[in-house]
Amino acid sequence: MNLAATLARSTLCTLLALFAVTGLAADYSAPQEGTAVVRDFRFHTGETLAEVRMHYRTIGAPTGEPVLMPKSAQFASVFYGIATNGGDWSYYKAAPTREKADQMLNQRLTAAFTADANDTLYQWDASRDYNPSAGLERIEATLLAINAADDERNPPQLGVLDREIKRVKYGRVLLIPASDQTLGHGTTGQARFWKSDLDALLKSAPRKAP
Repeated sequence: MNLAATLARSTLCTLLALFAVTGLAADYSAPQEGTAVVRDFRFHTGETLAEVRMHYRTIGAPTGEPVLMPKSAQFASVFYGIATNGGDWSYYKAAPTREKADQMLNQRLTAAFTADANDTLYQWDASRDYNPSAGLERIEATLLAINAADDERNPPQLGVLDREIKRVKYGRVLLIPASDQTLGHGTTGQARFWKSDLDALLKSAPRKAP
């Protein structure tokens, strides 16, 4: 995990702590805990267990309905997003003055924020300790690692990607140049920047015999 990513996650945690503490008690009922039992559990390897016990904690009534976010979580999400996603040039193009920047910020803070609280917490927790480094040498397929020059969460200037890609036998890096069209960390979500490279890779990558 690189320093920028660590700092970014620390920023999010700090914002959540600062702005959510006073709101959580009012927005959520007391957590409920329990244990779910799954009998005759089968792993993908074919191994089985007579039963698997899973302890859980829920926030709100377990009705299956979405758990709405407290306002403080929207505040933290918006500021974290601005700090780590969007691209400097793109932001400047969209909001070159203080007035326009304030207007953009207010629009994001007042926009509908309907994400399910449990889904969002799971999303962040699932990515918290993700680190594929240990298995890079095991990758046998042709691999194209795509990053943007203005990516705030995975800054290429640290050299981490360039160093680690050497451990992938058929791996290479596509670095998208920064411009007022790129969106920082969000650039890789725009297929127009990399679809031609992916098309070329799919046409030229060697195929194993069945």
